[in-house]
Formats: sequence, structure tokens, C-alpha cells
Amino acid sequence: AGDRPFDTLGQLTRVKGWTPEILYGKEDKPGLDEVVTVHSDGRINVNTAGLKVLRSLDDGLTEQVAREIMDRRSAEPFEKVDQLKDVTGLTPATFARLAGRVSVASSFFLVRIEGRFRDARTLIEAVVRRTNAGTRIVYFRIG
Repeated sequence: AGDRPFDTLGQLTRVKGWTPEILYGKEDKPGLDEVVTVHSDGRINVNTAGLKVLRSLDDGLTEQVAREIMDRRSAEPFEKVDQLKDVTGLTPATFARLAGRVSVASSFFLVRIEGRFRDARTLIEAVVRRTNAGTRIVYFRIG
């Protein structure tokens, strides 16, 4: 244990109870690797989160409400978290529980690049963080 935040999702499999099957899935069951990250400010961007992620935020956020959020953002992205108050079916109590756990922008981005030349192939993966001070690489891997 490095006594610090994880660099990669794969490190989660070193945590008691986490297995490669939970993280990456099996043939008949998807894993969590598509919906979790180790790089985050802890909030979920409602303009990019999928249905399952939105539904997981609160028991009061029903499938119908989550779909309404997705429909509204496809027409025009949310610019402020307070705009969620206008979503049909989202109660004031549910909004109050969600407000501090959601955002309308992302600060971490995964960048994957594949380079090919004839039979050779190389993958580059990086996670970058965008802040008001600029953008910096927080993780980088070749291969």
C-alpha cells in the first residue's frame, strides 16, 4: 500500500473484496470499470453521466427522472446545478441530497491514443486534469 490515492483502476483489485471480475466483468456480466474512476473530485457530471450512474446517485432519482435529465442535456447542457430543480419528477428533497454530489462540468479527462505503423502498434493512455490554472497530466502510460 502506497498510503496515497490510486493511480489506476487496476489497483482496486488489491483491495480486499475487489476482484478482477468485479472490476472488469466476466463474459456474462459487465464490470464496473466503465463507470468508476480513481481520478475525480468526487462529484458526478450530470451532463455526461450515463443512466446507471445517474440512477446510483440517490434512491429518489428514478429511471424516469434520470432519462429526463439525459433528454434535457441532449437539447442543451445544464450550465448550473440549480437547473436540475426544473427537471420534472425531481423532488426538492432529492435535489437537496444531490446538489453537493453533482456538477455540470468535468475536470478529469482520459486520453487514449493508438499509433500504428505497418504491423507495429502502440497505445498511450493519460489522465489530465483541467483547472483554472491550466491542464496537467496526472497519469501517463505507454503500452
